[in-house]
Amino acid sequence: MNANRFVNTWTQAGGSAVRARHIYSQVFEHYAEPGRHYHTPQHITHCLNKLDTIAHLFEDRWSAELAIWFHDVIYVIGGKDNERQSARFFLECSREQLNNGRRRRVSRHILATIHPSDPSDPDSRLLVDVDLSSFALPWPQFLRDSANVRREAASQCTALEYAQRQHRFLTSLHESPHFFLTEHFRKHHEPQARENITKLMALLSARQAGGDSPPVRTH
Repeated sequence: MNANRFVNTWTQAGGSAVRARHIYSQVFEHYAEPGRHYHTPQHITHCLNKLDTIAHLFEDRWSAELAIWFHDVIYVIGGKDNERQSARFFLECSREQLNNGRRRRVSRHILATIHPSDPSDPDSRLLVDVDLSSFALPWPQFLRDSANVRREAASQCTALEYAQRQHRFLTSLHESPHFFLTEHFRKHHEPQARENITKLMALLSARQAGGDSPPVRTH
């Protein structure tokens, strides 16, 4: 995460640079909260870097980028409405800063990251794929992210409960006709994502049989 980039995005979207620096400090504080291991500044940086490679595909790049900055800003471990709370946080920050059309668009993008989802808006579909793109990282990095997601959930459930829940989740992904929503991500990233999911399911099954469980993840 980079303050200058946030300020540039905020001003490109129509807001004040002075206000943007204050908002950035709040956003960063949230992502740096104790207990976060995956939903951190590093996740936002990964998503922003991925967006940079496909910026030309978005109809409204600045709204999409704002949604990336805010989509996990509120993250309560085990919470059921984190994305909705994140959207509310954005709407509060952007009041009297951005026009209402853009505010509604960014909020809609944030809510689209409730997984699973199948939004109709093309930019929201791209944004969901950006959020899930770490599933297509090389295996060691994917396994690292999976371990970090597990660390976040450690206080909410036992290893066995987590493993059972995630095995069901991974099975649903594996059996789905497509992992990603857009043609770009299906073409360039789906094979690696499916390979990672298959390997993790095998690892999970083997360790469950031995009474242990590997790190697994949701998103």
